[in-house]
Amino acid sequence: MNTALLCTQKLSVEISGKTVCQQLDMAINAGQRWGLLGINGVGKTTLLHTLAGLRAPAQGEIRLGDALLGALPRRTVAQKIGVLLQADDDAFPGTVMETVLSGRHPWLGQWQWEGANDRMLALAALDDVGLDGFEQRQVNTLSGGERRRLALATLFTQNPQLFLLDEPTNHLDPHHQISLLRLLDQRVADTANQRASIMILHDINLATRFCDHLILLFGEGEVLCGPAEDILTVETLTRLYGHPVIAVEGPNGPVFLPK
Repeated sequence: MNTALLCTQKLSVEISGKTVCQQLDMAINAGQRWGLLGINGVGKTTLLHTLAGLRAPAQGEIRLGDALLGALPRRTVAQKIGVLLQADDDAFPGTVMETVLSGRHPWLGQWQWEGANDRMLALAALDDVGLDGFEQRQVNTLSGGERRRLALATLFTQNPQLFLLDEPTNHLDPHHQISLLRLLDQRVADTANQRASIMILHDINLATRFCDHLILLFGEGEVLCGPAEDILTVETLTRLYGHPVIAVEGPNGPVFLPK
């Protein structure tokens, strides 16, 4: 039996006296695409950061492969986990090429410069997200959508096993939302590289289209996770969002809408 890329055992997460989840047991396996859903402020980002090792859990454990996440060197974690934050913050000026090449830093030795292969990966990622020819543009001249695409290209250049994405479709128009989520799909579906993804989404129908497993945060520590086809129901979504939801039949299955 293959070891899960990431698993939790009796995981409890808290922030500012609020319980995000309690006793969460789950396993993220290669090839799986997980969605993380819940209302604003329920703790989705906090849970994602905890799974990335950016903050400690209140209880329980997280394993990255066979090892405890907290016991691994940060460089090892950065080679295996790539994190897309909710907001893009450019603390220092730089070009698009300099930014996308930062995705290779976990793979470089001390004082080592990027090589031809690193540049090839960076250029391919920029081409994938439609930013070819932008290499010398200053990042602070990009639009919000272009900056989001650059952040995703940087993550693709990093080439981790596990993608953890906080609202990856922020600032993106419908065309770029679909094209970039398809790119992520292709990387996860590539069985030779044993990858998986977890992403926070606010669009239920993007979750139904691009996620095969879901984590639902209801508040006060209640969490439900499992295959999307088992837990995506009108009743569950109505309770999750505290607002009536209806389902209408679409070309690829049910489409969920607020009533």
